[in-house]
Amino acid sequence: MSWFKPKRWVMNVLIALDQFGNAVIGGAPDETISSRSARGARHGNWWGRAMCAWLNWLDPGHCEDAIHSEETGAHLPPDLRPPVH
Repeated sequence: MSWFKPKRWVMNVLIALDQFGNAVIGGAPDETISSRSARGARHGNWWGRAMCAWLNWLDPGHCEDAIHSEETGAHLPPDLRPPVH
């Protein structure tokens, strides 16, 4: 059994680049552009609505999934996730 999982590694690197890009444009360093866009759309910002329209076209439900993952800690390793009440 191999400890290296190429698909997981690629996804981790893509998420890290996404978070880096968000930090570069002034966002929180641990938040993805998708989550930031979803929050912006919820607040009625044109750029959030535009980004979510594009992201949801590529992957239906993408923005809501991203913000849900941030809010619930689903993106974290199991031992770091907040307890479920």
